[in-house]
Amino acid sequence: MRHFQQVLRHGPDYLDDARRAARRLNPDADTHRSWNYHLRALASALDSARHQANTWPTPAQPGPEADRSREDLAAETWHEMTVWAAHGPVAADILHRPADLHPARADRRSAATAHRHTPTGPIPPLPATHGVPTPGTSRGNASESPRRT
Repeated sequence: MRHFQQVLRHGPDYLDDARRAARRLNPDADTHRSWNYHLRALASALDSARHQANTWPTPAQPGPEADRSREDLAAETWHEMTVWAAHGPVAADILHRPADLHPARADRRSAATAHRHTPTGPIPPLPATHGVPTPGTSRGNASESPRRT
């Protein structure tokens, strides 16, 4: 809940920055719709959580009763926290997307050069499947014929 308090405090500015960055990047229509969906989900969850936090009764004195109140608030805002956990990385991606990795520009790159821009490079081929059990064989060795009874 402590980290979500930071979202409650800084979320509106974070979402405004992400919206501005999304407009600046001017993505293709599908990406734009996807980004808008994620940003709307974040904004809705933030509004709901802020409303709950602002109307939640909190004891004046610290202690077990205050701790219980914070735990209850965390339980009530659990859904909003999961929405931020699920959709928040999209906002971070929008904010940290360099102009040269703009989706429309990436589509125009050839497949031969696109893999150089990924952190891990191209996907390696799958290893050979020697010794993997084959259904219908006696010991999993594909060279053996099926067991006869």
